[in-house]
Amino acid sequence: MRPRLGGDANARIHHQARPPEPPPSCDSGTDGGPEMAENGINAVAGPHSSYLGQPRGLLKETSLNILGRVDDLRGPGSQRGSNGLLTRSWTGRSAAWALLLVFVAATTASPGASPALNAPPPLVLHRERSSAFDLEVTGSLTGVAAGEARYLKWSELRALPTTRLNLEGEFVSGSQEVTVVLLADLLHALPIEPGVDAVLATCSDGYASIYPESFISRYRPFLVLEINGRGPDSWPPPGLKFNPGPYVITVSSELIPAVAQFRDIGHKKPWGVTRIELASLSRSFRGIFSGPWAHPSPAAAAGREIWIHSCASCHAGPPGTFGGSKAGRPFGVIAAYAASNPAFFKKYVRDPKSLVPSAQMEAHPRYTDAELDTLIALLTAH
Repeated sequence: MRPRLGGDANARIHHQARPPEPPPSCDSGTDGGPEMAENGINAVAGPHSSYLGQPRGLLKETSLNILGRVDDLRGPGSQRGSNGLLTRSWTGRSAAWALLLVFVAATTASPGASPALNAPPPLVLHRERSSAFDLEVTGSLTGVAAGEARYLKWSELRALPTTRLNLEGEFVSGSQEVTVVLLADLLHALPIEPGVDAVLATCSDGYASIYPESFISRYRPFLVLEINGRGPDSWPPPGLKFNPGPYVITVSSELIPAVAQFRDIGHKKPWGVTRIELASLSRSFRGIFSGPWAHPSPAAAAGREIWIHSCASCHAGPPGTFGGSKAGRPFGVIAAYAASNPAFFKKYVRDPKSLVPSAQMEAHPRYTDAELDTLIALLTAH
């Protein structure tokens, strides 16, 4: 069983900032991916603004947001805002770029124009891995051939705008300070091809997490770069029995209160992350968006969201479907269990060890009968 990191129910902000801005709208309106109903399962609401697939330079900020960036340069002396959210902490290089961009925008922008200040300078994508702490990036990257990987150095990630949080019991008991970069900020610094609407994270042990753009814009997941001022070369922090490095992606209910209502949020808090893939959700999960799942019933469509947000972390789906590799049971075997004995299937999902003491799957006790019925509808649709 894969250990989970602790919760952050008592998390508090150490270094505050302006609230996250809503993602800019894309001309196409929606992302073309599945709509997710506000049903309390893994709710990500309906049509939403698309930003992951936009070419760099098309993501614009208003003059008000330019002033917000300047305010961010004040550093640790900044005061907590009434919104209760975070301050972006800029390194010297990023601050210099921000000031330069503000100057250029102020002197060259035409009246009524919105300067393109969505991100610091683009990250350098390296062809070769230079360290065990490089983050591998694959998928739809401009100028990178399909199937090729590129690498980001930890020092380059640390140069992005960062946020510091005090979290209670996240990695070790008590309070710890973590330095993070919002996943959205990381994506804005990458040359992403149009059509990308999801980030797929893979860990060193085969575990996986899926972040549709709607989740990223609503729940603000972030990449952990430092724990108590120490990077992954100095992990695990004292008191933690396993090494969560080289990277952790997680979320905070203090930053976004709705995180606490997301079903099985642990699946959005992977540790040991070594690779992120910039992907199209419908293409990466084409196995459950085609064939018998091309026009699913409402129940099967809801079950598909459970599969994407929870089951796919460990289980591979039908052919052509992204998923983790920790679990050994094929999709067909899982479907057979669900079809032949739904009551056994539901009990196993909620408490595997009560039925099979040697089971490695973690328990999912929060799922209701109605929610598991939708998962069974997905599994038995064929």
